[in-house]
Amino acid sequence: MKKFLLTLVCCLTLPAAALAYNSYHVQLVQSGAGCPGGDLSGADLSGLNLAGIDLSGADLNGARFNGTDFTGADLKNANLHRAVLAGCTLSSADLAGADLSYANLNGSKLDKANFNGATLFRTSLRGCEMPNANFAYAKLMEATLDNANAAKADFSYANLSYGWLYKANLTDAVLTHANLYNAKMTGANLTGADLTDAGLSRASLQHAQLNGARLDRAMLDDTDFSYADLTLTDFGRAFKDKAKF
Repeated sequence: MKKFLLTLVCCLTLPAAALAYNSYHVQLVQSGAGCPGGDLSGADLSGLNLAGIDLSGADLNGARFNGTDFTGADLKNANLHRAVLAGCTLSSADLAGADLSYANLNGSKLDKANFNGATLFRTSLRGCEMPNANFAYAKLMEATLDNANAAKADFSYANLSYGWLYKANLTDAVLTHANLYNAKMTGANLTGADLTDAGLSRASLQHAQLNGARLDRAMLDDTDFSYADLTLTDFGRAFKDKAKF
């Protein structure tokens, strides 16, 4: 019986232990020192000025960074799974290869940030300012970018399938070879965007602005362009026979 109770207690405490940060590592970061590869899982480091800090490869799983300044920070390959970064400044930060699955970045500043090859599965990016950000090859399946400003951002070869991009600003954005299968882009602004070779099958672009957008060789099976502004849109050799206009 005692053995059973001990096993039960251990099992119940596993989730907490999994997010038990290293106190020394937290103190280092609070002092502004870098901690690459450190364990900050579950820590609350909200409101700090961590501009330029090196947290590459660090475990930040479930950590809270509300309003934290990460300008120019090195977060390459960091584990930010379920981290809370709402209202953060990540301008020019490097998050290449980082795991931000289920993370909350609502209302954050991501201008010129590098998310090349990062994983953002079901990540929330509502209302983010991300002009000129790099999301090339990023995995953004089911991510939410409603009302985000991603003007001139690079989403080439990114996977945005089943994503939510209601009224997102993608003016002059690069979406070449991007996977936008079944993406919800109602009211999005894609003026001057490059969607060459993009996969937009079953995507919803109702009331979207596509003035001057390029869709050469894009896959448009069952894509809904109802009420969209297609002024000077270049469909080139797009596969649009089954698209809805």
